[in-house]
Amino acid sequence: MSPIRRLWLVEIALFLAAAVPVVGLTAVFFSNASRDSGADYTAFAAEVVRAQQEESRLGHAVTHFLDRPDATNRQALLDRIAIIRNRQETARHALAALSFGEAFIERMREPMTDLDQALERLEAVVRGDHPARGPLADVVRDRAYAVQDGIAYVYSQMLDRVLQGSAAQRRFMDRLEVGLLVLAGLVLAFIIGLIVAIRFLREQKRALTERTVTDYLTGLANRRAMVDRARDVLALAARSRLPCSLAIIDLDHFKLINDRYGHPVGDRVLRTLGARLPQLVRESDVVARLGGEEFCILMPDTRLDGARELCERLRAAVARLRYEAGETDPVGCTVSIGLACTEDGAESFASLYSRADRSLYAAKAAGRDRVLDERDVA
Repeated sequence: MSPIRRLWLVEIALFLAAAVPVVGLTAVFFSNASRDSGADYTAFAAEVVRAQQEESRLGHAVTHFLDRPDATNRQALLDRIAIIRNRQETARHALAALSFGEAFIERMREPMTDLDQALERLEAVVRGDHPARGPLADVVRDRAYAVQDGIAYVYSQMLDRVLQGSAAQRRFMDRLEVGLLVLAGLVLAFIIGLIVAIRFLREQKRALTERTVTDYLTGLANRRAMVDRARDVLALAARSRLPCSLAIIDLDHFKLINDRYGHPVGDRVLRTLGARLPQLVRESDVVARLGGEEFCILMPDTRLDGARELCERLRAAVARLRYEAGETDPVGCTVSIGLACTEDGAESFASLYSRADRSLYAAKAAGRDRVLDERDVA
């Protein structure tokens, strides 16, 4: 065997001796990182988002119960309370299992206990275990508001903590990328593994960033993205002294679809609506799913009359949609829409949303399947 060939074989052996452990260790690390950080944070973030949706669902259950306080609506409200309590237990287990830190866990103990007590008080008055001190409707609403406030605070704190953990994980992965580049300069055999690692890291970063601004079910912008986008749109409207309208869209009797046909059909309705809404609005409009069965459209440079005309077309188009429901005939669903407008953009999204929400509740109270704006509730 010639010396050149022998040297070539030695180099191959050294290459494999260096590459196999590095590639092997890298594969194990990324497998663990994907499982531990991705699965834990993603699963808990999804659970927190679902728990946040219980705030509006509880409000709907309370409204149905107070409108018709029969045994069916009473049991539906009690079931909703039980679901919220179960989510509390799931959150407690997750806090104990994930590395959130003792200080954060201790800080969340009191508000979570307060939420448990608020649930017990609401359940007691709904069951009739304790007489209500005052009109039943007022007592139920007050106790339900206490539960909703607790849900909003507890799970917003948890979501912020999850996002902080995700951000820390992204920073760690960025540092690892730099470390792998240095290692590639020292170990030539790691070049192939390094390319794979960089692609993996960039995809992880893109996926994590996308999950913070995208609704997982419909692919639309989520509430966080809508709030950020609305801040920019309203700031531009204020500088230009232009109007801006906001529409809140809520599916009518969506709970009945879930109850009668199952949640897969309900999800199909949401996905279909999420795909159809952007087709019915202008390119400049911003469409988002706020949570549950609630969507919204931000319409720059649009006054109430124009926004109402667009929403009437949208409402009619949605009413014509049909959704596959298994062996039964396709089902339809209507929407109620509430509108509000700022004439010069000099208003926060929270204020504009609050006024549109009042219009939405008026549309619901007026019989659903309609569009009302703030002039109708003034």
